[in-house]
Amino acid sequence: MGKGKRRIRLGRRAAEWLDLPEEILTGRVKVTLYAMDTLVAENHGGVFECAPERVRLRTAEGILRVEGRELTLEELSGERALVRGEIIGVSFEK
Repeated sequence: MGKGKRRIRLGRRAAEWLDLPEEILTGRVKVTLYAMDTLVAENHGGVFECAPERVRLRTAEGILRVEGRELTLEELSGERALVRGEIIGVSFEK
């Protein structure tokens, strides 16, 4: 087992024990999709690309790719990104 997987398992256990969200201790991204027009990415690593048809965010797992029409990055902080528009697809790139 690699160091990364061991760290994630340890983070999960600690999160359960401390009653904290897992992504806080493991560094993993949390993606929430509301219907087909709003996506919230928490614990991301910054913007890789932002265009009306595509938004790409850096994450610990790779690049989070959001595709759609008239996409806008309405909120961006070190912890949270809010994407609005007509969302057609969400995927990860390694």
